[in-house]
Amino acid sequence: MAYGIILAPRKQLVNVSQGDNDGMTPLHWACYNGQSAVLQCHLRHGADVAVLDSTLRTALHWAVVGGSVDCFIILLDQEVPLHQIDKRGSTAYRLTREMRCHNMRQMLDQRLHPTTLSSRGRFMLEPEEQTVLECLAQVHFQHDPKGR
Repeated sequence: MAYGIILAPRKQLVNVSQGDNDGMTPLHWACYNGQSAVLQCHLRHGADVAVLDSTLRTALHWAVVGGSVDCFIILLDQEVPLHQIDKRGSTAYRLTREMRCHNMRQMLDQRLHPTTLSSRGRFMLEPEEQTVLECLAQVHFQHDPKGR
């Protein structure tokens, strides 16, 4: 699918967050195709980073699927929802694992839990993968960061 920026007269408003038949906005398409300059242009013109397509994915999901590290980094600096679950039950974090995007996964680890490590030395982001002891350790660490 082709996308682009439509220049309109200054007095006419253009909705840059309007989706196509699948609900994908130009922001989603830019992230999927790795067009970071287009992404930044849409953000400057008020595109909503939290808008969902028909599969409940955000632009962050599409940056992961498209393998666009540049778009991914730009979106992390915005107020993009990090815990949004799509229709397949995947967060952007889970997609980083499925798509083997290790550098994106590490960036999300640092953003979401900069100091909370599990007993196995990994960041605890997927509750369904945590053992009961890991969950309790995380709660204890949050209440007593010095580990007393």
